[in-house]
Amino acid sequence: MTMDEVLDRGFAACFDEARAVVKQGTAGWGLTLDLDGLDPLDAPGTGTPVETGIRLADALPVLAGCSHDPSFVAMELAEYNPLRDFGGHTAQAAIQLVCAALAPDRRRKALAA
Repeated sequence: MTMDEVLDRGFAACFDEARAVVKQGTAGWGLTLDLDGLDPLDAPGTGTPVETGIRLADALPVLAGCSHDPSFVAMELAEYNPLRDFGGHTAQAAIQLVCAALAPDRRRKALAA
């Protein structure tokens, strides 16, 4: 899917379609989220910030739905550039995304590690 399609259809609809595809015939699925796919207003600290990205407010409830899927087994965040993250806005967005995607019991284990 192109970013234009995501903007037209909405992140939730595109994510649901992608998740349905990757879950076919698999025991588990995961996702990689490039932080530079987020709008620079929410995540400026990336290697290649691009205007009109996915808004953090749109991504958080979608990722929260992952925590209820027992076949969701992995998540990777990429494209964080701390040298461009003045004020830590992108780091905070990354933390929010990971916490949204983790179930409460997984969240406690992740924070304890």
